[in-house]
Amino acid sequence: MEKEYQVSWLKIVGITVLIAVVIVIICLIYPKKDNTLLTQQTYISNITLMKDAGFEYFTGSNLPQEVGDSERITLDEMLARNLIVDFFDEEGNSCNTTNSYIEATKTMDNEYEMSVYLSCDHKSDYIVTSISNEVVCTDCNVTIPEDKHIDFQDYIEKDYEECKKFKVNRTPSREKMWGNGINGNCPNVTKAHKINCITCRQDRWKNAGLVEFEDFCRFLTTKELEMGQTLPVGYTKMLSPYKASNVIGDGWTVDVIAHIFKGLKEE
Repeated sequence: MEKEYQVSWLKIVGITVLIAVVIVIICLIYPKKDNTLLTQQTYISNITLMKDAGFEYFTGSNLPQEVGDSERITLDEMLARNLIVDFFDEEGNSCNTTNSYIEATKTMDNEYEMSVYLSCDHKSDYIVTSISNEVVCTDCNVTIPEDKHIDFQDYIEKDYEECKKFKVNRTPSREKMWGNGINGNCPNVTKAHKINCITCRQDRWKNAGLVEFEDFCRFLTTKELEMGQTLPVGYTKMLSPYKASNVIGDGWTVDVIAHIFKGLKEE
């Protein structure tokens, strides 16, 4: 009987050791959660927002005047000027608003280099791009249209039920169109101050833009398209959303038409 007990205990100990070894092996080979991709995607999205804001800011008198000179604006100053909305890293923390900045340097006549520096808790890096300051015709009696500073963030739709009507159905081609809001065929305008050119077709084309919604994205609402085209809200209410986007995208704004007509000479 004693021998039987000894054998049983040996079996129990052996099985326990075997289970422990298996658990250790599984822990070693099982892939741990890797936040590297999420960190990279969030960082790219944030630094792209800064770059777009830099293109908007560094024009005219904000550009350095002499070759070799530089002008700088920090993320803190950009937030204060409403050039960009506050963004966060993958853990919901704000990035360093003092050490993050954009610097434009004049490299030659009408040519500038723009460096975008973004410093967050888990990643600090920069990108470099160029700005071309096109020469405007000075003797052809053509004036630049006035920028009315219409900000998409002022009229972006916030009504959940209305946004839900324009949610994009998830398909492989539309996932490519959205590209996780980072590198898709269509721009992510969720935090943008201006939407892209409004086109006749909002689906799968480089359209006016897509907005983050729930676990995917949505098209611009009819109201957003109307306001983006400076039309009265409800101007296309008799049409379906699909037909309304076609009509709105197939036209010019009243201000553009008026600007073109200003150049016509009276006979």
